[in-house]
Amino acid sequence: MSSYSKKQRPREAAGRTTGPALVLVGTVLLTLLVLGTQKGTGQEKASGNAQAGKSAREWTVESHDRTNFPLVWKHRTLSCRECHLNLIFEGTPSDCEVCHWQRRQDDPYGLRLGTRCADCHTPQAWKNIDPAKWSHETAAGFRLEGIHRTLDCEPCHGNSGFEPRPTDCFSCHEADYRGTRDPNHADANFPTDCTVCHNQRSWEDVSEDASFTHTSFVRQGMHASAACVDCHQNGVYAGTPSDCASCHIDDYDRTADPNHRTLGFPLECSQCHGTSATSFSGAVFNHTSFVRQGMHASAACMDCHQNGVFAGTPSDCASCHINDYNSTTNPNHRTLAFPLDCSQCHGTSATSFSGAVFNHTSFVRQGMHASAACVDCHQNGVFAGTPSDCASCHINDYNSTTNPNHRTLAFPLDCSQCHGTSAISFSGAVFNHAFPIQSGRHSGFACADCHRSSNLQTFSCIDCHAHDQAAMNTKHNRVGGYAYNSQACYGCHPIGRR
Repeated sequence: MSSYSKKQRPREAAGRTTGPALVLVGTVLLTLLVLGTQKGTGQEKASGNAQAGKSAREWTVESHDRTNFPLVWKHRTLSCRECHLNLIFEGTPSDCEVCHWQRRQDDPYGLRLGTRCADCHTPQAWKNIDPAKWSHETAAGFRLEGIHRTLDCEPCHGNSGFEPRPTDCFSCHEADYRGTRDPNHADANFPTDCTVCHNQRSWEDVSEDASFTHTSFVRQGMHASAACVDCHQNGVYAGTPSDCASCHIDDYDRTADPNHRTLGFPLECSQCHGTSATSFSGAVFNHTSFVRQGMHASAACMDCHQNGVFAGTPSDCASCHINDYNSTTNPNHRTLAFPLDCSQCHGTSATSFSGAVFNHTSFVRQGMHASAACVDCHQNGVFAGTPSDCASCHINDYNSTTNPNHRTLAFPLDCSQCHGTSAISFSGAVFNHAFPIQSGRHSGFACADCHRSSNLQTFSCIDCHAHDQAAMNTKHNRVGGYAYNSQACYGCHPIGRR
């Protein structure tokens, strides 16, 4: 403004004040008055008389970027007069504390935090602290989280200064602790470390309700949703017992189906009800000495524990099922001396007595045998000592077969050699010939076409070919070791080809 004043000052030294000069002076004063009362916009222009030496020239934020103090973030939105008091541009200080304390006086801490604002703050906003420059956790030993991040300094540090403060909860929240009545923290001897139950978001937020970690009693099932007073009655917390009966003895005594007290049920509810159950219904006892599977899984307690007797109930099959065993006639278990261990035939997961399957350890049931009834092999009710060789059961089938005649041709008595073990009928038997008869020129022949005697070890090649000996001799006259007999033919033609 000084250069501006020198250039435009009215010439009064000579004492000549003319009409045009007065008009000029009035115009300048009116212009300055208007500029001084206008609110800045961040793009404020000072033109003509408002900028010394820059008459009729616009001054913008971008123009300021070419000075030794470029405008960034908040500074970029300010009007000129907020830093250049009375629109005096020359000599405006660039130090933070000079503007924000000596001139603007907008530091609420009165420079008690220091004079080097840029050491912590950024021009973006006062509360935008550069974490790379200053950290409350590093400087004060307390990390700001949750609601603590939104607080100003005074609620914790007061207005007396920033001397080191204790970081434990109780030092700040003792009044909250002692003033809480539901539940009464002090009377219940709650810990003074608030974080044991509360998070740092809010005291009252229902969705973030306080939750105490029961180290001596894990809250599961029905206990997970129980209120504190459900277990800690009359505001007594310390010394609350954790055994089931202390809370549930009335439930135990009045339960009649089954009657817990009469039957001598254990007082440890979790043995039948578990720890995660949401009601007393559906209790399941863990039968450590008898695993409940199949029909037993759905049986009621009274089905096995008759007359209310639980202790000493035997776990062997016959103790419960001897009547079923004795009354079964198809097959007759008692007459046939079936084992008393039902699981050997009925298994442990069966849902009925029907469909029992005996595990033939000495004879694997496959093919036709898989669907055979017990009496098909165990005739006359004889099970013990039943032979497992083929002929013992199938000798009549063997003797009555004529195409081919098994007996005449001396077929082996082990049916599986031709019929296999998984066949579902006697048809389609296949013998594994070393000589190919399943395909080619030798397929489709009956056994007797080549095996002319009952001795299947012998065979004939020359009898079934329309070749006389003379022709064969001529054809093989250059073949060493040639002989006109079947063994020689097979020796040179083991697969029936040249």
